[in-house]
Amino acid sequence: MEKKLPETLAAALNQVDLRRRSVRLMFQDEARFGRMARPRRCWAPLPSWRPVMLNGYERQFVYVYGAVSPLQGDLDWMLCGEMNAVRMGEFLGQVSGAHPDEFIVMVLDGASSHKAKDLGVPENIRLVPLPAYAPELNPQEHVWDELREKEFPNRVFNHLDAVIAQLRTGLPRLAEDHDRVRSLTAWPWIVSLNLTASWNKARPRLRCRRYHGRYLVPSESIVRNVLIRVDPLDLDRALQRWNQAFGQDDTTLAIDGKTMCNALDAQGHQTHVMSVLGHQSKACYTQKKSAACH
Repeated sequence: MEKKLPETLAAALNQVDLRRRSVRLMFQDEARFGRMARPRRCWAPLPSWRPVMLNGYERQFVYVYGAVSPLQGDLDWMLCGEMNAVRMGEFLGQVSGAHPDEFIVMVLDGASSHKAKDLGVPENIRLVPLPAYAPELNPQEHVWDELREKEFPNRVFNHLDAVIAQLRTGLPRLAEDHDRVRSLTAWPWIVSLNLTASWNKARPRLRCRRYHGRYLVPSESIVRNVLIRVDPLDLDRALQRWNQAFGQDDTTLAIDGKTMCNALDAQGHQTHVMSVLGHQSKACYTQKKSAACH
């Protein structure tokens, strides 16, 4: 997930018109809280007083929908008595309304209610699935652990209404502590993600084809076919013109090459494409088609 998420985010954002909206990354999950007690270690006064804890086995539960924004330290949540596509749609609508001026990329697991055909997803939200059986990649799980540890340790509730009341007290308290939420969920690989969506700003400059009000990004196969068929000198001249027009903002450059598996020259040899990228602007300065490097 850590390796594939940047590419997944780029693919998701390339399919939408951001309309200058900032991008918010969220991780979503559901949890249930009920009357079954959870024994935990606790402090006891000296000299030798042994704490006694009651136990509860009543199987009554209430569900909590939650979505955390690790970079901002925000927590959106909703209480409900059931978990299904209807309630998931209501929660997505609540999150969309809470952040109307942002485009939300929401990472979530593969629960059936997340993939239902009748699930209503607002226009400013895109859902990105987690790999199967990988809850450890979802920082929202840490939010649930924190809530259970701080609000429900060694407690037995006489009625489900008491559980709901405790959630209505504990969830806002946790959501208001942005630093604590950020420390729980802002993992290094999440913080390192680039959510500026600068590739969207380059589409008009690159003269991408516009269809139904959106700029279409060429697929990898189209780009490869262009590199195979275009004359190397014409390609070099075109990219040099790009360099003169847009290559004035970089102080450092990165150079790399790629051997094109299906690109053969007249002698049947594979060809190589060398690229120069600007670190600051993230623009491609020039590409040179040549014989494969060894």
